[in-house]
Parts: sequence; C-alpha cells; structure tokens
Amino acid sequence: MFESDEIVKKFSDLKTMPHVAIRVTQLIGSEEATMQEFEEVIKLDPILVTRLLRLVNSPYFGLSNQVDSIAKAVVFVGMKHLRNLVAVEALRDMFKDREDSGFSRRSLWLHCATVAILCEMIAKRIFGLPGEDFFLAGIIHDIGLIAEDQVAGDFLRKACEAYRPAENPLVEYEREHIGTDHCRVGVSLIRGWGLP
Repeated sequence: MFESDEIVKKFSDLKTMPHVAIRVTQLIGSEEATMQEFEEVIKLDPILVTRLLRLVNSPYFGLSNQVDSIAKAVVFVGMKHLRNLVAVEALRDMFKDREDSGFSRRSLWLHCATVAILCEMIAKRIFGLPGEDFFLAGIIHDIGLIAEDQVAGDFLRKACEAYRPAENPLVEYEREHIGTDHCRVGVSLIRGWGLP
C-alpha cells in the first residue's frame, strides 16, 4: 500500500515537469517578468519554439505577416495560452504507452484532451469566462493516474480489474488496492510543479 506523498516522491524521481515548463509558469505568475526572460527560457526548448511559431502562424490567428520571433509569438498567443501550450508539451511524453503496461496511457491522453477542450468550451460559451485556466485544469485532471501507473502499476491494474462503475467510483477501488487515489496524487503533483 502507498501514501499519495510516497507515489509523488517516487514519480518525481522518475519524471519531473521539465525545467522550461516550470520556469515559464513561474514567469507567467510574476508581475516583473520581461519578454526577454520569456524568450531566454522558451528558446531552450526547440520543440516548444517550433510549436509556438507554428501556432501563431496558423490560420487560427490569421496574421498577414509571418511571425518568426519568440517574443512576438508570445505577445500574439498570450500568457495563458502560452502556459497551456507549455503544459501540454511537458505532459505529452508522460502519456506515452509502455509496451507491457496493460493500462492505456494513449486512451487517457485522448480522454484528458477531450475534457480540456470541453472545459474551455463550457467556460466560454455557457459562463462567458476566459477558458484558458479551464483548459489547463482539464488536461491535467487525471495526471495522478499516470503517476500511479508508473509507481504502483500492478496495484492500479488490480484496482481497474476490480472496478465496477455501477457499484462505486474508481477512487474507491484505488484506495482499496493502492492506499490512495489519483485525485490526491494529482493535487500533490500539481502543487509540487507550481501550477495554479
């Protein structure tokens, strides 16, 4: 049996939120951060630079001139969209399936992406709120399952095998077989990474 803090510690030893993602999140939360600081951090991750420039130059933004500067791209994309892009990129590798897993991280990734998109749409269309924070919450809402899979995979699979949706929620089976649940683990991870 595991405590949530024990799973978080072991998972953090295996997979940490990449330095770039943590630093960008810190800069977004800082009122003194300059565009130069953003550029210095973002340029350390070539994949993030590529995705950022591809996004800002996409038809979604409909810009007449091509943007080739990180600083300009950040201005057009906006801080919260940037934070979400960074979080998605940082988390993507954590959701890759292992050959012997028996637990589909790919299906979980599709689920989380769907939840993120729906959270953003509901926030915007029903409540008239900016959707970026809700998107981030949706994309990371089940990150605790990834940590459990990597640290206590056999126990998680037993919980999933015992799971009966009509009887009890999954967290009940997790607590029985693992000693904690993905909600508690996820909260600890997010706090440790400094995400809102």
